Amino acid sequence: MKRPAEIISTLAIVVAIIWFVFEPGFEPVITALFGIAGLIASLKIKKGEKIPEYLGKFRHAIKGVQVRWEAEKSLKPSSLHEARFGIISPLIDELAELHASTEDASLRASTGELIALAKSLQYHQTYLDGGRSYNDFWKKGDDLLIEVLKI
Repeated sequence: MKRPAEIISTLAIVVAIIWFVFEPGFEPVITALFGIAGLIASLKIKKGEKIPEYLGKFRHAIKGVQVRWEAEKSLKPSSLHEARFGIISPLIDELAELHASTEDASLRASTGELIALAKSLQYHQTYLDGGRSYNDFWKKGDDLLIEVLKI
C-alpha cells in the first residue's frame, strides 16, 4: 500500500510532466524536483521500516500456511501432492521473499536453511512401507513449521 507522501509526490511529477508539455518554463522544473525529492524521502522512510513490516506480513502468512497444513494432515490424504505443492511451495515463496528483503545475516542464514529443508520435504519420497515414510513426511513438515514459526 502506498503512503500519502508517495502518492502526492507521484502526482506532482505527473502534473509537472503535463505542465512541461503545455507551458515551457522554470515552474514545471521546480514542481518536478519537489516531486522527486518527496519520493526519495518516502523511500528512505520505507527502508528503515521494511523488515519489521514484512515480518508481520510473513508471520501472518505463515499462520495461514500452518492452518492449511494442519487441515491437510487431518484429512490423511492418499496423495501428498496438495501438501507438497499447495502448501510447501507457498511456504518456500514466503521464506524466499523474507530472505531477499532482509540484510540481517543470521535471519538470511536461517531462512536459507529453512528453504533447503522445505525443498527436501517437497521431494520426500513415500514408499509401501506400512506408512512409515508417509508419517515421516508429516512429522518433518511439523518440525519445519515449528522452526519457521520461531522467526
